[in-house]
Amino acid sequence: MGSTIPSSDPAAAAVPKLKSLAQAKVAATKTWPAGLKGLDVSAYQTGINWKTLYSQGARFAYVKATEGTGYQSSQFASQYNGSYAAGMVRGAYHFATPNTSTGTAQATYFVAHGGGWSPDGRTLPPLLDVEYGYNGTCWGLSQSAMVKWISDFSNTVLAKVGTRPAIYATANWWNTCTGSSKAFSANPFFVAQYPTTTTSSSKPATLGASWSKWNFWQWSSTGPFPGDSDVFNGTAASLTLLARGGGTPISTAGPDAGSTLQGAKSLQPGKSIESSNGQYQLIMQTDGNLVVYGNGRWIWQTATQHNPGARLEMQADGNFVVYSKANKALWNTGTNGAGSSPKAVLQSNGDLQVVTSRGVVWHNGASGSSTLLSNTTLKGGQFLHDPTGLLQAIMQTDGNFVVYIGGKAKFNTHTNGLKGATLILQTDGNLVLYDSAHKARWNTNTYHAGAGCYLTMQSDGTLVLRNKGGTAIWTSNTHV
Repeated sequence: MGSTIPSSDPAAAAVPKLKSLAQAKVAATKTWPAGLKGLDVSAYQTGINWKTLYSQGARFAYVKATEGTGYQSSQFASQYNGSYAAGMVRGAYHFATPNTSTGTAQATYFVAHGGGWSPDGRTLPPLLDVEYGYNGTCWGLSQSAMVKWISDFSNTVLAKVGTRPAIYATANWWNTCTGSSKAFSANPFFVAQYPTTTTSSSKPATLGASWSKWNFWQWSSTGPFPGDSDVFNGTAASLTLLARGGGTPISTAGPDAGSTLQGAKSLQPGKSIESSNGQYQLIMQTDGNLVVYGNGRWIWQTATQHNPGARLEMQADGNFVVYSKANKALWNTGTNGAGSSPKAVLQSNGDLQVVTSRGVVWHNGASGSSTLLSNTTLKGGQFLHDPTGLLQAIMQTDGNFVVYIGGKAKFNTHTNGLKGATLILQTDGNLVLYDSAHKARWNTNTYHAGAGCYLTMQSDGTLVLRNKGGTAIWTSNTHV
């Protein structure tokens, strides 16, 4: 992305595009801005070693799929699948040519040739790349015509895949070619801006008028990564939320209380609430499905997908309802009249509850997860438990990973004193405890186990790490 920016944007320097990892290493002296590292690539970048990029910190990638209604990138399949196989969250992008066909036509072509989306936590929203034209800055379109073109593209993608596309642009292009339109605040924003120097606290100086905050920032077209080097404005968990059709958690209550949606309040499409320990998310997806996610996997859903624009409402009468865009009730808990002061609470074990003055009047019965999947992290205060919920393996806030049985520690990694530590089941099959500086302090030495491994807390109190075929490759030996 950004192929037309250096020559057209007064805020950008004229810099060459990198085409290989070798070239990127030459530019590796640049300092990354704060945020989750990633990159975007096109057919110009060939032979990319995605595993190497992952080891260097890349956690997401946008891959060019199409341009106009007649071009498909020859590298799309290998780049899109290669980044995914390396453990990254990835998405497809479309280079817009608004002078050649309608937004509807190009969105249809894009979706049919790689621009799809599913709420699997590993697929980013489709991305619309709008920038300086081949026939003039705004492709020969008036500001109102450009707004309509982008709106048609966005609405078509939403109707076909269930989520709005992200939009990539410079602030200069957006404000010039759309007349500083503020009509697209619901679309995630990918800003392009190349500062001459960067520090760990750098951020884009200006944004397109539709947005008060940015989701992605293309901050360099000269490395350190091939193609363009980007950052995500958030954590790995919030990137997963975005990929699942959600956004930044909008409400978090105090410890042990979980996150709460009070009576007569709504959760709009693309929004979410998060449990107090950050381990579980209740997402009102843009496809209309209400879903609880935790420990890297789907826990529970209302099965109301295929209803774009649906919202979730905690009614004042105590009923918890998913409404369609046309205000038709698609799902509800049937708890109207079950007490006063109703609220919906996502507890720190993943249990979704409706609570009134009479106590818990409904819950989804899907509390928690006993399995940690590959490429998933446990942070301080998060835990696995056995099917009964009585036995726990806790990633403590002091940095120690401990198995408790009957309230007594039966196994631990002896890493207490490491505040900010995380436990990660890597894509290579190794379970590793990292300190806050990302230095490995403990591991299961199973890094040759391959992709697809998972860690389970069994009903006898034993932690078992299994490979994709189900064979145990490590155990905590903590059975009751």
